[in-house]
Amino acid sequence: MCTTEPQTLLPTIRGRCSQFQVQTLNDDEMTELLSDILEKEQVEVETDVIEQIVLDSQGHPRNAIVILEQVINTPRRRRLEVAKQSAVEQTQAIELCRALIGNKAWSTISTILNGLKGQEAESVRRVVLGYVTAVLLKSDNAKAAHILECFEEPLYNIGFPGLVLACYRVINS
Repeated sequence: MCTTEPQTLLPTIRGRCSQFQVQTLNDDEMTELLSDILEKEQVEVETDVIEQIVLDSQGHPRNAIVILEQVINTPRRRRLEVAKQSAVEQTQAIELCRALIGNKAWSTISTILNGLKGQEAESVRRVVLGYVTAVLLKSDNAKAAHILECFEEPLYNIGFPGLVLACYRVINS
């Protein structure tokens, strides 16, 4: 069993599992992982597409494999475009983080959220958590701590409406 949210497992299940903390991969390790997958799948993907996937995945193998799957299932001429789309989505999520930390108005936040509609809400939540954790570790920042609290619950079940609600709570509490 593999999860990014072990605390959500029932204690009886968690007690029977071994826990391993996984570290992110560096660019060379990520490239090697993708190359191994492509070799086993007997699929050829251009070097620039692989480099884009490595960049977009930020060291997270799961992210890289998801992007790779999207790329493989795309016509060759559009593969780089599909790989770059992931970077655009991450940029939008970072823009949301900056707006939340910067106490931007709800109208600004809702505009950013509208741009994030097609994305997986849990992925956006993880970007927000990573961003505000980094802010909090650099300095005492009550706003970052408040955002962590508002984004504490996973969004698997509630999805995009939960993301909107978490953002609203940040702005209005």
